[in-house]
Amino acid sequence: MIISILLISAFILYTNQPSGEITEQKEKPKEEHIKIKETKPRGADRFGFVCFNEYALKDLNLGWVRPHPGPFIWGKIEPVKGKYNFSEADKVVKTAQEMGLNILATIWPYAEWDQKRWGKTNITVIEDFPELPRSRFKPYDMEAYRAFVKALVERYDGDGVNDMPGLKRPIKYWEVLNEPEAQSKEKDGRLECFFQGDASDFYDLLKATYEAIKEADPEATVIIGGAATLKGEGSREFLREVLRLGGGKYFDVAAVHSYEDEMDDFNVDELKSLLKEFNLEKPIWVTEVGPKPEMTRDDDAEFVKAAVRAFARGAEVLFFDHDPGVVMAYILGDFSSVKRIGEGTYRFDVNGEIVYVIWSPGHIPEEISGEVYVIDIYGKVKRMDVSEVRITEEPIYITASSKIAKRVEKHPMGVALPPKEKKAPAS
Repeated sequence: MIISILLISAFILYTNQPSGEITEQKEKPKEEHIKIKETKPRGADRFGFVCFNEYALKDLNLGWVRPHPGPFIWGKIEPVKGKYNFSEADKVVKTAQEMGLNILATIWPYAEWDQKRWGKTNITVIEDFPELPRSRFKPYDMEAYRAFVKALVERYDGDGVNDMPGLKRPIKYWEVLNEPEAQSKEKDGRLECFFQGDASDFYDLLKATYEAIKEADPEATVIIGGAATLKGEGSREFLREVLRLGGGKYFDVAAVHSYEDEMDDFNVDELKSLLKEFNLEKPIWVTEVGPKPEMTRDDDAEFVKAAVRAFARGAEVLFFDHDPGVVMAYILGDFSSVKRIGEGTYRFDVNGEIVYVIWSPGHIPEEISGEVYVIDIYGKVKRMDVSEVRITEEPIYITASSKIAKRVEKHPMGVALPPKEKKAPAS
């Protein structure tokens, strides 16, 4: 897929960034500075892109980017205890703000000099992201980690104190790690994981990170690292134990991920149910949705249905790296409300412009009449009388808004293309 190729290109670009001079963090008098006002994300503020990809930043009309793994890694920024090198992080932040994007920043609590103090060299993590160390326990020196988090948040909070030079768009959303519960052991004993530890270890990390972020920037929003899935009992029990320990006090937004065949609502209902067990009501973000290695047209249709259900069941923001999401962002990206009329019939209010997303067994509401614009999941726009519209199992967008239709027609051609059908072998 085109986007998959772009992700690889972006990764190569990112890993070849030059390193800058290592500098110490110095305090400056607060009264000498003017606080920067946070600006609203441009374009589709309900959608974000997973990975740091300049093509996405320029052309995909998104409000968010979630660099993955990104530059906000303890050991990258603090390679030597007490000294900070923000050059790589600054480059990402400057590029994103030039494109008018807000960053969801993932904090990785790993520095090799700190991890070595655990002395657990018998456990090796599979080398997946070369930016991350192969040892991924919670910080050994938690006070040193807290100091790093405060310095990191302070640099990008926009309060005028120790800010990045040229900062125009502050970072106000911080994610604590990624998929902490996803820990699987290979046959050779190596681990495939982003975090080594149990729920109590992650609770300690979550609490320390939250407190440090809020100390540096009380206005910041803290997002718990999204679970890779909530279909398995192990994943649910990990999060349940974090909440049982009191973890609900140490994040503002709950997050979840979804991959491959999880095409109901990207695990939103499962997350809501878990929160309800502890009488918690939190905003929900789906911070990562990934496609199957090979997506069919039917799979693309299920992706759109799942995204619509996720929003209707309470998800506020959706981060993706899949083609039909691009078209959806152009159509629904800044919607203010969504209503489920019935399965297969959903009504979105997009800043006063009404858009229906419909698929079988849904129906066209009686309030729609006359000529409408019909848009398929790949962005092809047709104008026709509503009496000519046929509902199938593949979702369509129906709107009377020429504004939205023109917005879709102008989207970068070639981004969202139907998958090529495989030819049957010759007999």
